[in-house]
Amino acid sequence: MEKKFAVNAYRMFLIWGIFSALGTAVSTLVDAVLIGNYIGSDGLAVTNIATPVFLLFALLSVTTAVGTNVLIGQALGKSETEEANKLFHIQLTAGLVETVVCMVTGILGGRKLLYAIGATDTIINLAESYIFIVFLCAGAFIFYYILSYSVRSDGDPKTAAAASVVLIVLNIVLDILFMGIMNFGIKGASLALCIATFFGVLVLLTHFMRKHTLLHFGLAVPEKDILIEFVKNGFGTGSAFLFQAVVISVFNRLLVKQSDGVSLVAFYSILYTMSTFAYAVSDDASSALTPVVTIFKGEKDVDSIMKVVYTALKVVMCAGIAISGLYMIFASQIIQLFGVTDSGQIQLFAKGFRIFALSITLTGINAVMTSFWQSLSRAKPAGIMSVLRNFMMMLILGNIFIPRFGTNGLGITYLCCEGTGILFLLYVHIRSNTEEMLKKDCSTVLRSYEKAYVINKDSIAEISSDLEKISEEWEIDFKQAFMINFVVEEVILNIIKFAVDKEKKECSIAIRLVDDQGEYIMRIRDDVADYNPFESDGDEIDHAVLKMIQKKTKYCDYQRKLIFNYLYLIL
Repeated sequence: MEKKFAVNAYRMFLIWGIFSALGTAVSTLVDAVLIGNYIGSDGLAVTNIATPVFLLFALLSVTTAVGTNVLIGQALGKSETEEANKLFHIQLTAGLVETVVCMVTGILGGRKLLYAIGATDTIINLAESYIFIVFLCAGAFIFYYILSYSVRSDGDPKTAAAASVVLIVLNIVLDILFMGIMNFGIKGASLALCIATFFGVLVLLTHFMRKHTLLHFGLAVPEKDILIEFVKNGFGTGSAFLFQAVVISVFNRLLVKQSDGVSLVAFYSILYTMSTFAYAVSDDASSALTPVVTIFKGEKDVDSIMKVVYTALKVVMCAGIAISGLYMIFASQIIQLFGVTDSGQIQLFAKGFRIFALSITLTGINAVMTSFWQSLSRAKPAGIMSVLRNFMMMLILGNIFIPRFGTNGLGITYLCCEGTGILFLLYVHIRSNTEEMLKKDCSTVLRSYEKAYVINKDSIAEISSDLEKISEEWEIDFKQAFMINFVVEEVILNIIKFAVDKEKKECSIAIRLVDDQGEYIMRIRDDVADYNPFESDGDEIDHAVLKMIQKKTKYCDYQRKLIFNYLYLIL
């Protein structure tokens, strides 16, 4: 029963997060397919050349967002809402600074940057017209990432998913309108993506207009120590984008030097586009992990944390095997989807693509474990994993295999790098038992009790009996013991009366009691739809009883976190 809360929370973030992950992947796929068919291989080459620019935006925003929301989640788990909002405000200020830096960089040095990341004289003008609009709209991309992470930390994965759906639909419609109907060319592709991302941000902003949000808008002057903590906690995830940007630039240069180099770079664009689509599930499984694990870590709930991690690993392994199989079977058809018609190129590209497909399952496992370490503030192993598999091994193996094997070398490089990541995972597991370290980190000298129950009238008697036994065992004062039972009974009765009947599922409630040197801290958590007993539609008696509870307790606070209702009381 206790683990049911963990699994349900993760499942909710996973299901809705798939839409968020697919938003970026489908948009990238649609852009590449339409550009390949409307503009040709030069257009595909340009989008791949420009990819490091998007990765730069992701580097800045994701490092900030992940690093911040690890701390925000832990603060919310401890019910420290004021501290969580302070961190959120610093994050927004950092996002504004990042936006200005990116816009100035693109406007003043965009052409030089394009040459540096692999553009040639034959496509530089095309690339510059594509990237100029992207730099002007840097703020939309940066705040899309930042707000998406924070909205999920604030327990609203549905809004993050809705933003992705809006982004997908608008991007497709505007791509067809600007490139297919209005003949804007490559400018149309960048304009469509920027407008779609901007509207995605607007959807995310609607979250903060709701009643029970814990995070609220504001700005705060960044503190040096906090910024260092942001970067340290977010480095393992955010740095992957920097490493990808460097790797793509290097690989583009290696490919373009070979005969028919532009076509090979176009294939790399296809492979990279399909990799983002393949990684949508693993990215979602790992990103869904972060808000759930950080909240549970703040609550010092080790069993729920480990249950979530094992569930995430099962998801990425099953999904990875399925996607790898589909990619290997339909490799030729996928290549043709991007406008490649030469039979020799299709056969050559399909072979390299199949080799790459073997790495997808390994990538999912590595991504989940990196996110897990990041969520626990274990920055060192997360950082090493990121540097190892996303940078060092990619550059070393890429320089060995790509000049020798061309497109096949690309696939071999990805496969070997992910295999290296798995070996590092095994090394860390053998050297240090993560679960034991987590239990030690979350240990407390206080006595605590926690048990979960199905919500119904029969469970009230069972809960009362259990609490009476604990009261006797802990030698709790009669008045305090009476108040503990009274609070739980009244809260459950209100939930049954005003909320459970509206549900189409079996609902659960978890009671946690902590002895803090004679002061008793109680947390009541339920999985009923958003419901606050202190704002219910009860009669005068109901309201009088609940007001008495608020008056007789030293602290009483209701919060909506993850997908649950939390009632915190100090007796």
